[in-house]
Amino acid sequence: MGMLLKFLSSITMYRLLLYVLILILLGSVVFAFLGLAPYNAPDIIVQAIFLLATTGILNKTLAKFFKTPDNTESWIITALILTLILGPYSVSEGWLILTVASAAAIVSKFTLVKNHSHIFNPAALGALVIALALNSLASWWAGGIALAPLIFFLGLVVALKTKRLHLLIGFLAAYLSVVLLDTVLIQKIDPSVALNTLRNLIVSPAFLFFLFIMLIEPLTSPRTTRHRVYFGIFAGLAWFSLQKFLPTIPYSLELSLVLSNAFAFLLAPNFRQKFTLTKKEALTPSIVNFWFAPQKPFAFSPGQFLEYTLPHPSSDARGIRRYFTITSSPTEKDILITSRFSEKGSSFKLKLRQMKVDEQIIGSYLAGDFILPQNKKQKLLFIAGGVGVTPFRSMIKNLIDTNEQRDIVLIYAARNQEDLVFTEIFKEAENILGLKFIPVLAESNQKVDQEFLTTRVSDLKERIAYLSGPEGMVRSLSKVLKNAGLKRNQIKHDYFPGY
Repeated sequence: MGMLLKFLSSITMYRLLLYVLILILLGSVVFAFLGLAPYNAPDIIVQAIFLLATTGILNKTLAKFFKTPDNTESWIITALILTLILGPYSVSEGWLILTVASAAAIVSKFTLVKNHSHIFNPAALGALVIALALNSLASWWAGGIALAPLIFFLGLVVALKTKRLHLLIGFLAAYLSVVLLDTVLIQKIDPSVALNTLRNLIVSPAFLFFLFIMLIEPLTSPRTTRHRVYFGIFAGLAWFSLQKFLPTIPYSLELSLVLSNAFAFLLAPNFRQKFTLTKKEALTPSIVNFWFAPQKPFAFSPGQFLEYTLPHPSSDARGIRRYFTITSSPTEKDILITSRFSEKGSSFKLKLRQMKVDEQIIGSYLAGDFILPQNKKQKLLFIAGGVGVTPFRSMIKNLIDTNEQRDIVLIYAARNQEDLVFTEIFKEAENILGLKFIPVLAESNQKVDQEFLTTRVSDLKERIAYLSGPEGMVRSLSKVLKNAGLKRNQIKHDYFPGY
C-alpha cells in the first residue's frame, strides 16, 4: 500500500488516467488475441489509431484557431475513452461514426465552454451525438467481461488519486436505493430479483468503466466535496429516471452523464483564465514566490487552490498541469504561487522557474474545502510542514487585513531557520491578532509528536486541526492527533489531486 501511495503522489491524475486507459486498451487487445473477449484485436488497434489521429488533428487545428494551448494529454484521453466505448468497428465500416464522435467530442471542448473551460464530458457528448445524428449507439464494450476485475482495480486507483470515492458512493447510494424502492414497493417484485440484477450490473465492465472513468472526470465534476456528493446523487437519480420513464431511449447512460455535467455547471460554474507574471521573489535558495495578475478579479476563500496549465515541450510524466494553493489573501490584488524547487524537479517546475515577467500561465478549477470554519469562536490549530505553510499565509494575511480575531496556534515545522518563510506575517499576527506562533526546527532535533502537542497546546481537544505539508507528514500527524483524543471531524487535510 505504501508503494502505491508513493507512486500516486509522484504522478498527476491526468497522467494516471492516461496510463490506466492504455492498460485497459492493451488488456482488451491481449484478451481478444487470446480469444477471451468476443472482439477482433486488429479492429481495436486500428480503431484506436484512427481516433487518435482524428482527435489529434482536430484538437491541434482548433487550438490554433482559438489561440489556446494544445493539451496533448487531454485529447489522447478523449480518443482512448471513445475507443473503449464505441464499436469496436472495422474502420472501413465505422469511419463515419468514429469521425463524427471524435469531432463532436473535440469541438465541444472549444465551443461548449464557460470561462474557457468545457462543460460536458467530451466522450459522453460524442457518444450522444452519434446516437442522435446517426442512430448509432455506444456499445460501452470496454474490453468485455474478462476485463472487469482490471477495470475495477485500476478505476479504484483513479478514484483514490482524485479523492472522489464519496462521489461514487453518492451515485451508488442514490441509484441502488431508488431501484430497490421501485422494485419492491411499486412493482411488487421479489427483492432477490432486483438484488441479482443489481449484482450483475455492478460487475459489468461497461458500468465499471462509466463509474470509475467517465463519472469522476475532474474537469466536468464539481470542485468541493459537498457538491460532488450532490453531483453523484443527481447522476444516479437521472440514470434511473431515464430508464424508468423513457425506457425506449437506448442511450440513457451517456445522456444521464451529460445532464449531470449541466447540473454540475449550474451548481458551481467552471473557472478558467490567464494569469500574467508580474514579479518573482526568491524567499530562500529553493523557495520562490510568483506573483500573477489575473485576467479579471475573482472571489476565493483563503486556503483554496487552483489548477495551473503551463504548456512546454518534452513534458515529463508529471505533465503540464499542477495544483498550487493560492498563497495570497483575497485582500491582495495579485495571485501568489509559492513553490519549492529541487535539482531533479519536474519539467513543469523547470518551466515555471524559467518564466519571465509578462509571460502567462492558465489558472482553472478553483476548488478546496481547506478553509476557515464559519464559527469565528472555534479554536484552531494550524500545523504546517515546509511550503505547506502557504494556505496559512493566505488565511492569516486575510485575518490581519480584515482585522478578524480568531484563536489560532500555528506550528510550523521546517529543516532550519532559513527554511521558515512568511514569518514576518506570522509575527505581525502575533501582535495584532494574538496568534500563537511555534516554529519547530529539525536541525534542533525538535519533533511534533503527541507529547509536544499536548504540552504546547493545553486545550488541544477543543481545537480543529488543519494539517498541510508533505503527504507522509500529514498522515503521520493525523494518527498522532487521533491518539491525542481529537475526533475525525476535528482534523482537516490540505489535498492536491494532481500534485
